[in-house]
Amino acid sequence: MAASWNNGSDATRFIYDPISGNLIGEIDTDGTTFSQYALYTWGVTLLAQKRGSTVSYYHFDGNGSVRALSNSSKTITDTYSYNAFGEVISSSGSTVNPFRWLGGAGIYDDGARGSVFGLNIIGSGLYVPSTGSNILRRPELGFSFVNCTKKEQQTINASLNYFCKVLLPRLRNCLENIACSRCSGENLYEGLSSLCSGSGSRIIVHCASSWNFHCILGSCGFQSGTGGISICPGAFAAPGCGPLFCTIIHELMHFFGKLHTSDAYRCLKQFGGCRESID
Repeated sequence: MAASWNNGSDATRFIYDPISGNLIGEIDTDGTTFSQYALYTWGVTLLAQKRGSTVSYYHFDGNGSVRALSNSSKTITDTYSYNAFGEVISSSGSTVNPFRWLGGAGIYDDGARGSVFGLNIIGSGLYVPSTGSNILRRPELGFSFVNCTKKEQQTINASLNYFCKVLLPRLRNCLENIACSRCSGENLYEGLSSLCSGSGSRIIVHCASSWNFHCILGSCGFQSGTGGISICPGAFAAPGCGPLFCTIIHELMHFFGKLHTSDAYRCLKQFGGCRESID
């Protein structure tokens, strides 16, 4: 995880929760003195920030990206819109807020703190939304990619990271009741946990062409002939597909052999906000 952020004149030191790994505070230093700059409150996901004496509350979309901030009077103070790869395409308000695209998963936008580079800090890695490139690569989740651009790879990994960090713990009781012969463990929760930790067998993700038969018919994803899963271009942008992680997990459940003949997708629909079928 990143330990600090520097804008050239002074530095911000990051403070992490030793159990969850979430960023819970920032301390500014000019080399001689320290001052509290921000505190973050987490529940299942990020709830609020206190920057100086001002408290702001986070409002997320289905992907875990911050869409708005509100104040203690329940008034919206800031809004954000993004493209599929994390670039802020419009915003309003002036609150300093480094948690924007996929902020619910802890992705930190240093451009919001004044950096000219506009990098997203993801664990120990750095990502540039405008180019879809990684500068310092962190260990990837359990995917191997075929025919996917760097932007698509990063977006898929970031979306799955949100599912793994925020939603999977909430799904545990539901998924542990579903047996899974193709998972690395005895049940579907263990299989998805293995994928999230990167400890299981890597699964091939193929980014399909818009001319693919399944994609032309309106599918968000489908089972790949390579023994993995395929994602259609519409899954990155089409409102009908819902959050990207819905398509990813839907196809993974097909891969594990547990959809539509079980209650597996009901779990995701209940906790993840995904609709019942996105084929």
